[in-house]
Amino acid sequence: MKNNVRFPYGVSDFKSLVSEGYVFVDRTEHIELIERAGEKFLFFFRPRRFGKSLLISILQHYYGLEHKELFDKLFGQFYIGKNKTAIANTFHILRFDFSGIDTATRESTFNNFLGKVKAGVLSLMSRYSSLFSEKDRQAIESQSSPNQVVQELFAVFERNKVKQKIYVLIDEYDHFTNELMAFRLDEFKETVSQNGYVRKFFEMLKEGAGAGFVDRMFATGVSPVTLDSLTSGFNIGKDISLNILFTEMAGFTEEEVLGLLKLLPARGGPEPESYLPELRKWYNGYRFHLSAKRSIYNPGMILYFCTEYLSNSGFPPELLDVNVASDYGKIRRLFELGQTERNYAVLRELLEQGRVGAQLTQQFSFEKPFTRDDFISLLYYLGHLTLAPSLPGFPEFKVPNFVIKKLFLDYFFHLLEQRDKVPIDTRQLRNAMVGLAIHGSPKLFFGYVADILRHLSNRDYRNFTEKHLKVIIIATALQSDIYYVKSERETNGGYTDIQFLQRPPFPVNSQYLFELKYLKKEEAGKLKNVQAEARQQLLAYLDSDPELRERPGLQCWTVVVVKDEIMLEQVG
Repeated sequence: MKNNVRFPYGVSDFKSLVSEGYVFVDRTEHIELIERAGEKFLFFFRPRRFGKSLLISILQHYYGLEHKELFDKLFGQFYIGKNKTAIANTFHILRFDFSGIDTATRESTFNNFLGKVKAGVLSLMSRYSSLFSEKDRQAIESQSSPNQVVQELFAVFERNKVKQKIYVLIDEYDHFTNELMAFRLDEFKETVSQNGYVRKFFEMLKEGAGAGFVDRMFATGVSPVTLDSLTSGFNIGKDISLNILFTEMAGFTEEEVLGLLKLLPARGGPEPESYLPELRKWYNGYRFHLSAKRSIYNPGMILYFCTEYLSNSGFPPELLDVNVASDYGKIRRLFELGQTERNYAVLRELLEQGRVGAQLTQQFSFEKPFTRDDFISLLYYLGHLTLAPSLPGFPEFKVPNFVIKKLFLDYFFHLLEQRDKVPIDTRQLRNAMVGLAIHGSPKLFFGYVADILRHLSNRDYRNFTEKHLKVIIIATALQSDIYYVKSERETNGGYTDIQFLQRPPFPVNSQYLFELKYLKKEEAGKLKNVQAEARQQLLAYLDSDPELRERPGLQCWTVVVVKDEIMLEQVG
């Protein structure tokens, strides 16, 4: 089994997944919960790469009339196959996929959306071809707006006296509108306004429900912004994303991740399940309800790791999936929504404090100012933040894992270059990281950091603190993938400032523990005392933490910064 295991990375067709023998983490028990939700028109929001397209495919195969004869083959081994509901395989499926729309211009956006709507309707007609004529298909093709396409489908259903009702499935309902929101906000508002073509499309689905053609709908996306902007255009939709019953409908639990790791062959190295602590740092941490019992792993990231493990015959050299990086690479545009300086302050607070407080916006409105709470909530829906343990009534959000933290820190490093005009010399930085990892010396690295500090303005130094300095050091180190950089790690002796730790599969000769202190220029007279205090703290960490002491090649250094001058001292 271990030599032939197949992981469905990038596979979103349920029939292919089952028939081709891919590993499947069973989520079909949620079909029962969907039917019991009390509403028939549902929206479910999760970040990118969370398996939403596969969920839509599962529903398509479960409810579609055309898959009735394949039910046992497709579902027999899973929960819902043993607990079949009364309405399985009783609907005509009308499926739309709004990903991949070209938003370069107004015309391309409209034409692509119209094309996607026509493709969904014509696919329905093809799957149930005995019910429709060539004339019916031509009538659909001739329509010039998305709402007219859907209206004509309902007219065809009525003319042909089609009895079974429609189950509408929409994948990535907001993929292209999020693009518009990030790049051309006025055009976004136009498409969802009273006369906008997106709103009219959803109004026609609502009319179809009222007329009895559409019985149910399930739509996925990443945020409720577009749904809320439709206002009364589609007020029959229910958002179940924050319902505790659906917190694990998408994503993997730690037990499931461990089960997947056990399917991997060892191939002469450590047992793959021993890598769980590393994956926990990189891919875990999502929580979609404060009362959720456990956090969730991003499934796309886990499946990426498993497929890369097989391709590399061991631990993969790159843990950040380039597809995830490209999805989350739109962070820059997000930070330009609304008040940019306020958004940058949120970024700084996140990186320095580790969390931010805000009320979760459950209904957005661009008729009102885009507030700090709205911005933080949008980061949450997009997967850049997750719910943190907090006091009732005072929600707080944190970065879920190292993947997202690295992306935030990369953006912070980009801001140093763009906003603070700090020159970035990648060759010099590479040499500095080689000095750390291979030659066992942090001097080139901290010389590079000192150059950054010397380029900061007096304005930057007005509110400059040790935490801000720490973010600069960590962001600089993470421009290389050599080390896993950790801060504020708890020991019996207190919280360590910064650790540069070896991460698979990169061999290094030295790992580092740094105790950081920052003094303003006028406090330079305290240097000796502060260095002594830093030495004592390092010794306390080592004395109280055997695991830290036993790290191969560990070096301990005090790092005392007086404005932009850095003093290093090795301890022990």
